[in-house]
Amino acid sequence: MKANLKGMGGIKGLLLMHGEKAGIAVVGLLALGFVYSSLNLPRLDDSRQASHLEQEINQTKSTVDQSKWPSPDSELAPNVRFAKEIAKSADPIVEPEPYVTSGAGFTPVIPPTTLRTDPSLHNAVDVRAIGGSGLFAFVDEEIRKAQELKRAAEEQQRARMAEKQAQEQQQQMEEGRQVRRGREQAGMEMGAFEVDPNHPNRRLLQGMTSAMGVPLQGGERIERAYWATVVAKVPIRKQLDEYQDAFQNARGYDPANDFPRYKGYMVQRSEVVRGKPLEWKAVAVYDAQRQSIVANKPIGPVVSETAVSKLMEIASTMWAGQPMEPVDPRYLDPVLTLPLPPLVGREWGADATHPDIPLAINAPPMEEQFEPLVEEPVEQQVDPNDPEAAFRTDPNRQPMLGSRPGGFGPGMGRMPFPGGERGFSRGYGEGGGRFMGGEMGRGERYSPGLSAMSGQRVTLPRGVDYLLLRFFDYTVEPGKKYKYRVKLVLADPNYGLPDNALEPAVQDRLRANKKRDFRLVEEWSEPSPTVGIPVVGMVQIVEVKPPSGRTFNDEPTVKLMVEQFDVDAEGIAIHIAKEKDFRRGYVINLNEEMDYTGDGDRWIDTYDSYKIQTGVTALDVAGGQRLTKDITAPGRVLLMDPSGELSIRKELDDSMSVEYLQLLFAKPDKRREGEEGMMRGEMMFMPGGPGGGFPGRRER
Repeated sequence: MKANLKGMGGIKGLLLMHGEKAGIAVVGLLALGFVYSSLNLPRLDDSRQASHLEQEINQTKSTVDQSKWPSPDSELAPNVRFAKEIAKSADPIVEPEPYVTSGAGFTPVIPPTTLRTDPSLHNAVDVRAIGGSGLFAFVDEEIRKAQELKRAAEEQQRARMAEKQAQEQQQQMEEGRQVRRGREQAGMEMGAFEVDPNHPNRRLLQGMTSAMGVPLQGGERIERAYWATVVAKVPIRKQLDEYQDAFQNARGYDPANDFPRYKGYMVQRSEVVRGKPLEWKAVAVYDAQRQSIVANKPIGPVVSETAVSKLMEIASTMWAGQPMEPVDPRYLDPVLTLPLPPLVGREWGADATHPDIPLAINAPPMEEQFEPLVEEPVEQQVDPNDPEAAFRTDPNRQPMLGSRPGGFGPGMGRMPFPGGERGFSRGYGEGGGRFMGGEMGRGERYSPGLSAMSGQRVTLPRGVDYLLLRFFDYTVEPGKKYKYRVKLVLADPNYGLPDNALEPAVQDRLRANKKRDFRLVEEWSEPSPTVGIPVVGMVQIVEVKPPSGRTFNDEPTVKLMVEQFDVDAEGIAIHIAKEKDFRRGYVINLNEEMDYTGDGDRWIDTYDSYKIQTGVTALDVAGGQRLTKDITAPGRVLLMDPSGELSIRKELDDSMSVEYLQLLFAKPDKRREGEEGMMRGEMMFMPGGPGGGFPGRRER
C-alpha cells in the first residue's frame, strides 16, 4: 500500500520516498569494497602451510622419542649434569647472610602508599633483683693529701732511723763487734714493705695474685654500701619485628630511624611488709656515693640519656676506678645498662646480669657490626615534678660519628672525656701491672660499660633477642625486703614526619602531645620476686661432713668460709675471712680471733677479737657422702637471710673462691708452699664469691 504523502514536498518528501533505497545502495558499495580489498592480502608461503607444519611436528616428536644420552667420550659429555639427592647430604639450614641486602640503591617500583601507624610497645620481662653489700671506693682529695703528709712524715722518720742504725753499725764495726741486723733494717732491705711499729704482728704477703675489685693506692674514701641490683630482659628482637611490620612498607621508611631506640626507663619499688599491701614509689638515680644519698641529691628522677651522661661524668672524676664489665657486650645498651659501681675486694660476676643473658666468658666470638651514629651528650635541666621531661630530646643536640675501637657491639662507642678519648682513669697515682692483654697503670682500667655513649642501632647480632636492663638502687636498707617493677621509654619514630605519611590516629596523638618525641609503654612490668638486703658478710661452702652414724642423733656438719670486707680505724679497706663448722639451725655469727688483710691483700694481720654478724641461718645440709676412695658428693646448704629469703649455696660454685681464701689466709708455712707453686706456674686463683669471678648465682 502506497503511503499517503499528501502535503509532503521538497527535501523532506524526497527522503521519505527514496531514503531507504539510498541506504541499501551505500551498504552494497561498502561490501564490494571489502571483498575487493581482501583479494589483495599477502598469502602464507609454503613453509607456513598446515601440511608442512604438521610434518615438522612429527619429525620433532620422533627425534625426542629416539634421543639418547651422549657417550662418555663424546664432545657433548661435559654438558651432561647428573641429579643429586640433596636431602640426604645437604644441610637443611640455609644461612640467611648471603641473601641479606642493606636496601641501599633499591627503590620500589611503585612508591609505598601505606600510612604509618603506631607499633605496639613491649615492656621489659622477667624482672629480678639481687641484694648486695660491700665496700665502694671514691676519690677524696682531702684524704689523699692527708695520706701524702702522713707518708712524708713516715719517710722522714724511717730516714732518721736508718741514719741512726748506720751510725750504730759503724760504731760496732769500729769496736770489732758483729753487726746485728735488726728487724727494721731487714724490713727495709725487703724493699717492698716497712714494719709498722703500731702493728708489730703485721707481715707481708708475697706471691699472691693482684687484689680484686677496683685498684686502691691509698687516699680513697672507703664507704660501706648496700644495694639492690635490678635486672630484666628487654625484648629488642620482638620490638624490631613490630617496627618492621608497621614501617617497612609505609611512607617515609628509614632503616636507621625506624629501629627501636630506648631513651630510658622508670623504676618503682615497694617494701614488702607482712600484712600490708604493696605501696609503689619511684626510685631515683644516684651516683653510689653515700653522701649524695644521705643528702637526697639524685642525678635524676628516672633513667634517661641526660641522667646517664651525668652519671658517667661523676664516675670519671669521683669513682676510684671502674670494674671490668663481665657481661657479653652485645647485650648491653649504654642507657639501659647502668655502669658497675667501684666495688672493693671482689669482682662483679653473675650478680651483674640476668640469668638468661650470658657473661662474656661464656659468649661466642663477637661479630663485626655496622658503625653506628652516636649523639653528643648535652646538659639538660629536668623539672623534678615532671619526670617525663627527662626523656625529651634537646633540639640543639647534634649527631656525631662515634668511634668504636675494639668493637663493643652495636650502638656503642667511647665516651669523649675532657682532654681526649680514653677508657677510665682515677686521675692520680700510677702503678704497674697488666690488664686485659695490655699494659696499664693500676689507676687505669678499660670500661666498655662506662665509656660507651648512646647511639642508634641499625642491626642486631645473631642470637641477641634481648638487651640487659640493669639498675642499681643504693637507697635500700639492710634487713628489709623489696619488690621492683619497670617501665620502658622509646623514641617515637613518627615524631616530626609530615601528616601525609601518618594515619589520622597517629596525627591526633602527636597533636595532643606536641613536646613528646618519645612513647611510654602503657603498663608496668610484672613485679620482681621479693629480694632481701644482706646485713654484712658472705658465706661460702668449704666442705660437708655427713653424720658419722655412731649415734642415732648425730647430724651433718658444714664447714663454711665466712668472709667480710670492712674499714679499719685508719680508713683502710680490710678483708676478713674465717673457716668454722656449723650444724643445722645455727646462726652464722662469729666473735673471735681472726686474721685480716689490707692494702689490696698486700699484708696480713690479726684481730684478737672481731665480730661478724651475717644473720644467716643454716637450715639444712646435704652431700658429703663418700662416692669413691678419693671423691665425695658435692655439698649443698640451704640458707635463710635475715629478711627470710632462702638461697642454696653449692660447694662446686664456691670451690675456686674458697681455695683462694684458704691460700690467702693460710699459715706462713702453707703460704710459702703456695708461693713456690705459683712461681712455677702451677697455681692460679681468681676470687669469686657471691659477687664475682666464676662461682654462679645463688638459687632462689
